[in-house]
Amino acid sequence: MMAELKDDSDKVNEWYRRLTGALLKLPDDQRAELAEWQKLNVNYCTVFVSDWPGWTSIIGPRPDIGSDSRNKFRDLRLESISEHSTQIKLWNSPIIVAHVMPEHDYDVNLLENHDPNVIGNELLVMLSRQGREYSNRRTTDSHIKHAPKEEPYYTYTELFNNGRIEIAREAYYTNPPSIDTDYEYELLTVLQSALKVQFDIGVRGRIYVALSILGAEGCRMRRKDNILVNSLAISGQEVRTPETFIEELGQHDIADLARVMKKSFDYIARAAGLRGSVNYDSNRVFLDRFR
Repeated sequence: MMAELKDDSDKVNEWYRRLTGALLKLPDDQRAELAEWQKLNVNYCTVFVSDWPGWTSIIGPRPDIGSDSRNKFRDLRLESISEHSTQIKLWNSPIIVAHVMPEHDYDVNLLENHDPNVIGNELLVMLSRQGREYSNRRTTDSHIKHAPKEEPYYTYTELFNNGRIEIAREAYYTNPPSIDTDYEYELLTVLQSALKVQFDIGVRGRIYVALSILGAEGCRMRRKDNILVNSLAISGQEVRTPETFIEELGQHDIADLARVMKKSFDYIARAAGLRGSVNYDSNRVFLDRFR
């Protein structure tokens, strides 16, 4: 009887062993299909032979190869935001944070050969009622778009050299501290642009999205200027949703992304005592924020 695999690294290693064996035994038609796909897609930098979609039907889906790295990145960044040690410092809680992370843990600088002006134009930040004067800056590790142009800042989107993206925005309401329901629409809009930028710089494969609320203790959910009737004060300084994932990069409409993100939005709403996000109808269709 085969011993049970102990962790994800064992599962990944076993999958690659199966891939090596399958590669040697590929029938001619599949070998030709792989060769054609390889010629069009593989660059041995961000896309590899192991990324061929055809492997799924032959040896099964590849186990998640980056969960530990993504979790460590998320932990480190949330700690940095809380301690105000990030490049762009946000001071007013609650702070909404989303991490948009490729499955692959790229060890190359994906931004090196891309025009920062183009990235700055395409990358979006979450909106604010305080105005829309944005600015861009390039650091050794990332490209950051923030608003306003000078401190105090209230929102930013940071694209790291390895293709990961951090989206952050302060709360609109701090007296009492509340989480506005409009954040869902704003996040979907920024996520739409983030996925396109990631694709343009060479990221491929599955994308994981993790949503967090920092400084959440005592916050309630608010729609525009009114606290929602059934909303309760959140218990705990942080709310962290499980990861959700998007299979394909590129162009996505808001409705598609809203279907993917509903579980995360529901998770946040339930932390505040609601049954789920108030921005979906009974058929789980996302509602226009200006409705």
